[in-house]
Amino acid sequence: MVVLDSVPGLDVQVHVSGKPAEEFANDDEQDDRRGATRYVEAVSGAEFHVQWTFVASEFKYRNWAINGLVYIDGKYADGRIFRPETVKHLESFTVKMTGVWKKEKGRYVERPMIFSDLMIV
Repeated sequence: MVVLDSVPGLDVQVHVSGKPAEEFANDDEQDDRRGATRYVEAVSGAEFHVQWTFVASEFKYRNWAINGLVYIDGKYADGRIFRPETVKHLESFTVKMTGVWKKEKGRYVERPMIFSDLMIV
């Protein structure tokens, strides 16, 4: 679970097959006050999601919109915007990003996030 000291009350987790994944820090890249990079084990064919949990009593940015961005393999995948009217009146609030929205044939569809088959050589 990623917890940034500069953003108390916000926890971010990756879940694989419905369970919290063990996360590994990037030794080559330090967390900064606005973001963090973590790695999880890829399990061929397994679905995964990103989960943000806000704890209102600790979250000091309740009155501002927060933009959660997700990068996969270093490329922007999708994100979510958390509006203050959604967060500020609740004790805690959890959002799951279970898929990526893409435009196909003129309309938006959500595609689940699934690990590709791994080829170990």
